[in-house]
Amino acid sequence: RHWLRNYAPKQVATKLADNNIVYSAGVGTVVFSTVINGKTVRAVGFTRVLHVPDLRN
Repeated sequence: RHWLRNYAPKQVATKLADNNIVYSAGVGTVVFSTVINGKTVRAVGFTRVLHVPDLRN
């Protein structure tokens, strides 16, 4: 969750394709910086991103 800004606890149930239900631990904003030819061009922010610890690769 170190990549989430403005983090706040929030529990939301999410049903997966296999019918399992996982719960979020919090919500925040994720900011990605675009780098082209080694130069940072622009930052893009995604708001209301859920942190769901049980979704791991």
